[in-house]
Amino acid sequence: FEILFSDGADHAAVDGAVELAKGGMRRGGPRRAAGAAGLVNAVLRRAAAERESIIASLGDETPDDAAIAHSVPAWLAEMWWQELGPEDARSLLRSLNEPPETAMRVNTLKADPAALRAELEAAGEPLSVPGTVPGTGLVWDGPLGEAALAALADGRMFAQSRGAQRVVEVLAAEPGERVLDLCAGPGVKTVAIAGHVGANGEVVAVEKDPGRARQVEE
Repeated sequence: FEILFSDGADHAAVDGAVELAKGGMRRGGPRRAAGAAGLVNAVLRRAAAERESIIASLGDETPDDAAIAHSVPAWLAEMWWQELGPEDARSLLRSLNEPPETAMRVNTLKADPAALRAELEAAGEPLSVPGTVPGTGLVWDGPLGEAALAALADGRMFAQSRGAQRVVEVLAAEPGERVLDLCAGPGVKTVAIAGHVGANGEVVAVEKDPGRARQVEE
């Protein structure tokens, strides 16, 4: 998988696997360890040389093929095939191997979304499409710059995927409402909900894990 899909150097992946093979077979004696290392070396170097043809041969027309192509257990591919249908199952499986996007939510308790976006754009931050919630979600096309890091440090925005932002949007808390946030985790959604209910509302966050509860308090 590392050779076929990662950006690392092929020789590093091969050398690392060869050393692991040697170590795993060391109890069988030097001859067995050398044999295992030679086999691993030959297989992986051939995989590197034939990378394009191997990837092209990995279809996902069936659950079994999709499990191999996307590196998931066969039972999981089969379950998604049945529950979502082939097209949506393939789309979900393909997304698992995509690098996650860098998404943020503006903390409306501390910053105006439009003003912060304008500030970040003026500073040259590589912002992409708006987030799930219009005006409060931000997505980066590249690494975070100094302006973004400063906004994170002073609490004007925080990391939150667009999927997690969608949860708060669906909740649709109104100004002045009281909301109970169970299993609040580090409190990212708690803060977002607080922005919806405003100064006249109340959000009670409950978290069993002491470490995560401290994050909510902070």
